[in-house]
Amino acid sequence: MRPPSRRGVLAGGLGLAAAALVRSGAARAGSGRNLLVWWNSGGWDTTFALDPHFGGSIANDPDAEPATTGDITWADAASRPAVRRFFDAYGARSIVINGIAVDSISHDACTRLMLTGALSERGTDLCAIVASETGSGLAVPHAVLSGPRFPGARGGIVSDVNATFSGILRDTLPADLAADPSQEAAIAAWLADEGDRLLAARERPQLRGWRDGLDRLGVLRAEAGALPTDDADPAQSQIDLAVTLLQKGLSRAVTIRAPRASGASWDSHADNNLFQDQAWEYSFANLLKLLDALAAAPGVEGSLLDETVVLVGSEMSRSPVLNAAAGKDHWPYTSAVLLGGGIAGGRTLGATNDQFVGMPIDLATGAPSATGERLTSARLVAGLLAGFDLDPEAWLPGARPLTALFG
Repeated sequence: MRPPSRRGVLAGGLGLAAAALVRSGAARAGSGRNLLVWWNSGGWDTTFALDPHFGGSIANDPDAEPATTGDITWADAASRPAVRRFFDAYGARSIVINGIAVDSISHDACTRLMLTGALSERGTDLCAIVASETGSGLAVPHAVLSGPRFPGARGGIVSDVNATFSGILRDTLPADLAADPSQEAAIAAWLADEGDRLLAARERPQLRGWRDGLDRLGVLRAEAGALPTDDADPAQSQIDLAVTLLQKGLSRAVTIRAPRASGASWDSHADNNLFQDQAWEYSFANLLKLLDALAAAPGVEGSLLDETVVLVGSEMSRSPVLNAAAGKDHWPYTSAVLLGGGIAGGRTLGATNDQFVGMPIDLATGAPSATGERLTSARLVAGLLAGFDLDPEAWLPGARPLTALFG
């Protein structure tokens, strides 16, 4: 007889605690919105889709034509049918946010600024905040399937999906690790009891995170058979896993780095038109698969997309003119798209002027205003936190939130 699998043993070894956490996760799955970040690393040229400047001095895709969805004007090109399908299918549910100031041209700094609102190494990204504040009792509060993460002091709720994680799901860890299942179950139970004993004597944050992680590991292994893995198509596998984690109430937040076509790059210092065209098409073709899957998956009320905020972004944009290599260099303003739960779509917030510089806006409406304020990444992050019923001041002191995001 084949001995019990490793994931089954550990799930049983943490039995009562794991069962309690499953019940907690199921109860909390519909309490509040989920957050999913679709991140395009490298710095996209927003004139190719979200922030076109037709008829001016800013270099657009020469083959694009203006198109509109609601009050969103976007760049339509025959070579980017996925972008067209996105606006046809989801434009009325989307907000395009233009002219976001990141105040840097460094990839790392801009990524941190866009996801945390600050440059501090102690800064915590949106997903980690939302997960820790609204889903800390779930098995995988913030699942990083790929892409950047800045957990700050909330690292205990972040799970990087790597080879070990995937091995747990497929039950393909080395056989010698499960040579004596009864011994492993006893060790797991002893670890849980010892953690409880030490915490009873003195509450310590790191020890608490470790102890809670034992319970979450048991839940994850108990659910592992229902979590999809597909090495043949990594992009589809990440989409399927993201949807399952959210639908089953195992995660509150998910981060995915958008896949890129072979040979294409968002960081288009040369051949900008070629690389940006390919990158926009490939990213949005896969984004559509994700959104279609979220829209088809039943949620607590309505679809899973109805209760999940999807943030589509990149750390920076490209300069307004081509360089000597027909490329575009880094630019300290960018755009983002929001759609899903609670988002009142079909709108454009913010704008860039004819020098491709972000214009001041009214933070309550998102409309450009001569008496308005700069749309910084901190104000965008603060506005998103407010939309999740969290206090922006606790995370970004002094940053006035962009309150125009949610309906």
